[in-house]
Amino acid sequence: MITIRQNYNWKFEGEFPNVPFAEGVNEEELLQIDPDPLFVTLPIAQDGLTAADGLAYRPAFNDRLIETIVQKKIGGNMGHPSLWFNNSRSETTPIQWVGATRDDKGVIWAKGFIKNEEVKKHFKTKKAIGAKVSTSIMGFAEPGAIVYHENGTYDVDPSKFHLRFIDIIDDPDDAALQFEREFNLTKHSKSYDNDREDTDNMTITSVDQVPVEIRRQIEQQFAARQEQTNEVAELQQTLSAVREELAQTKAKNAELAKTIFHSKLTDLIKNSIGLEGIDRADEDMLVTFVRNSVRAEIGSSIDVEAAKAAIEAVLQSDVYKRLAQTVVTKATGGRAFSPAYDATESKSAGEIAEENIDSILSEWGRG
Repeated sequence: MITIRQNYNWKFEGEFPNVPFAEGVNEEELLQIDPDPLFVTLPIAQDGLTAADGLAYRPAFNDRLIETIVQKKIGGNMGHPSLWFNNSRSETTPIQWVGATRDDKGVIWAKGFIKNEEVKKHFKTKKAIGAKVSTSIMGFAEPGAIVYHENGTYDVDPSKFHLRFIDIIDDPDDAALQFEREFNLTKHSKSYDNDREDTDNMTITSVDQVPVEIRRQIEQQFAARQEQTNEVAELQQTLSAVREELAQTKAKNAELAKTIFHSKLTDLIKNSIGLEGIDRADEDMLVTFVRNSVRAEIGSSIDVEAAKAAIEAVLQSDVYKRLAQTVVTKATGGRAFSPAYDATESKSAGEIAEENIDSILSEWGRG
């Protein structure tokens, strides 16, 4: 029989498929054997590739690799055992291959159950430092199984090839097939990363049980959220202050608008009355009368056009006309007599006008 040994090496990159357990593998029993199990998932071959020594990895040959892993659950060594071991010899291996599959790119992936604590530590260290890891298949080909081609390549009849081991070797320069990929470590079928604890399957009773890296991420996330909360609170305070300032400004603007309108209303009334030569007090009286009448008409409105219309209506009213006529009479002066025939009781036109104004305003107030 001919011994065939082919190596593959890869670096840590890419994503990993979910390699199912082969039929007959009982994960619960594995957990009883090792309460803290560690599985390694890595590629061992690929359809269409050719090794440095010429071995062609045809799909049928790779099918044989998958079939052997799934059916026999072969072992794996750290490095190669002696090439001269007896074929019937029982080998104790630190890795047991428990599943294999092919992805859509033709890459053959294998899942191994790591039985040795030192090997677990070895893989964790390799992953933590980003080192390369290689695999190597070892098996026997029956006589006549190998067919050589003129181009230097050769094929192996899958039905006459017997896979014994898929070993792990540390020197990638020994790899006959350049096959750079990352490997993945899992615990309880959950992703394992850089020697972290498997928090999906453990009960946390104290903060010390949380892995340092996860605690650091939690603290960073909490600090970031706290900072966001503080920023939101500051923005809310700023917004409240702006709203209060706007409200105050609006109130001030409203008061200013009222003051300006009041002044403008007084000017409009004075211009509308148009009486000259009358007493200042009488002018103020007329302006006050018109302004109060306009306010009663337009309310709190500061519409100038509405005020003008109201002023015109007041000036056309009988009450205003009587007041204006009385004020004019008062301004003309002269002597007049009261209805009494006693000359000593004679009054000036101004005195009579004062009495008439009081009477008119009194009547207007009662109306």
